[in-house]
Amino acid sequence: MAQDSIAFIRPVSLPSDGPALDHIFRVTCGESLKTEPSWTISSYLWCHPYPLLSPSTCFVLDPGTGDLPVGYILSTPNTRRFAKDWTEKYVPSLDRDLLPKPDAIATDHSEDKPTQLLQTLYGDPEKALNFSYPGLVDGWPGHLHIDILPSHQGQGWGRKLIDTSLEALRAEGCKGVHLGMEAGSLGALQFYTKLGFSRYLEVLDGGVSGETGRTGGEGQVIYLVKDVPV
Repeated sequence: MAQDSIAFIRPVSLPSDGPALDHIFRVTCGESLKTEPSWTISSYLWCHPYPLLSPSTCFVLDPGTGDLPVGYILSTPNTRRFAKDWTEKYVPSLDRDLLPKPDAIATDHSEDKPTQLLQTLYGDPEKALNFSYPGLVDGWPGHLHIDILPSHQGQGWGRKLIDTSLEALRAEGCKGVHLGMEAGSLGALQFYTKLGFSRYLEVLDGGVSGETGRTGGEGQVIYLVKDVPV
């Protein structure tokens, strides 16, 4: 498909871009999250914190028609600092009516998915930010999320968004970036590999899959990394 010459990439702008970010996340997130209240809670885990805590490294794909953005890349140059800001700045700003704080936080995780997500949101940001793998977070301290609506996929915008993000991360002194992708998405793996990402070279599932960078259990993820020369 030919690239839309009207669309362009620009820095995220809040609060005006907020509804679009939420919509893009809801359309593109994994199927396991597409029931309420998990749908809403997960957007406050993997979408909304970034433009609030790291606005200089967040960008949207603007269709150039006056309509809402059709894609985004949300990133941070320092995951450990981001986690600290999450606890100190982001959590206090959450709407407790929309996102009720669970009784248990990090010590007794419920088997109920919405409660698990709320526990992570309020008390265990390290779980959402891959602190279970310290070599990943310390070796490639930045991380990113990229999502584009189907109307603008396959037009080269994914590469352009990632290039834009990497330049912004480099300007912030970030030496490397990581991301997580659904393990079953061969197309995504090929896309990221073409852009210079490679698997995190640690066995994360006890050797069950015979692969590096792949988590085990439910909702398996493959972690990819890329150096960002400063």
